[in-house]
Amino acid sequence: MKRERVKKIIQYALRIVIILVLSLIFGLTVYSVNAKTVRKDQMPMPFNVAYAVVLTGSMEPELSVDDLLIVKKTNDYQINDIVVFQEYNTLVVHRIIRIEGDKIITKGDANDSEDAPITKDLIKGEVVKVYEGAGIYLNMIRSPLGILVISLVAISLLVLSYKKEKKDDDNKIKSIKDEIRRLKKEIEDQNKK
Repeated sequence: MKRERVKKIIQYALRIVIILVLSLIFGLTVYSVNAKTVRKDQMPMPFNVAYAVVLTGSMEPELSVDDLLIVKKTNDYQINDIVVFQEYNTLVVHRIIRIEGDKIITKGDANDSEDAPITKDLIKGEVVKVYEGAGIYLNMIRSPLGILVISLVAISLLVLSYKKEKKDDDNKIKSIKDEIRRLKKEIEDQNKK
């Protein structure tokens, strides 16, 4: 009996986790789509932290194509910081090489020329962590097909969980009915004697 209780608690906990994951995926997707279409913000940062995937070799050898970057919003930028900034509808990942008053000059490590000066408000954040090559997997997951597959797997797990619980309940009911029939027959047999 105690084992069954633990099993049920685990089932409910799993369901809650699955529902939370689905809600998080759905919520962040809606937030991101709205930020990109309405505000033209290519890197929404709901918790002052975001991720980016390197698309070009302009920061070689420090950063390579498909590296996954964790970017944190800050207001304290210094020379040599690698930052992500938005230029029109494109995100750029380059290093700060000079700060001249309110102008910040960046340059890709592999580029020959520096970028046009930008202001601090265009910088999304500083790169705080790099996961080499992990961006390719993230791009697969966040693609429409990836989101669909994750959602379908999560929903399937929920449905299977409920089906298993119903089957277990049906088996319990069947065994109780069988026990009642057995006891009833036993009583009838005793009454015949």
